[in-house]
Amino acid sequence: MHVIDAGDPQSYDVAYPDRCLARFQCRRCDWQTNWIAIDTITEARRGVPCPACSEAAPLFIPLRGEYFDAFVAGTESTEFRPYGPRWNERTCPRFRPVLLSRGYSAAHRRLGLVVDFEISREPCTRDDWRACYGAQIVDVACIWIQTNEAER
Repeated sequence: MHVIDAGDPQSYDVAYPDRCLARFQCRRCDWQTNWIAIDTITEARRGVPCPACSEAAPLFIPLRGEYFDAFVAGTESTEFRPYGPRWNERTCPRFRPVLLSRGYSAAHRRLGLVVDFEISREPCTRDDWRACYGAQIVDVACIWIQTNEAER
């Protein structure tokens, strides 16, 4: 995908003071991103892979129904998983295509893109984390995902 708009963070968002912001669009299928924080404009000009057209295997993330619905509604943009061999910075690099799924059914799926990755222990304090993984404090893979508008 190529850059369709870019700018410096001072004029857009104080949340990313050291990064530039860019929007991308695929020339082949017209898939567009929202604003993504990029380290430099040069990095943005290199482009990013399109989740819809990319030949790279997407990262498959099955979600419980309420979390999938939150991604679809746009109220959720971060997925939390226990950090380890399956969920780490090597398996979740920036700009890797993602396929979110409501459970393991093929009926409800949504394409997306990993836009950032961080390791944190803060999600362990959330009630929804404890409901899924228990009260144990562990490193958590925080995966920021940007989805497109249409389900597959």
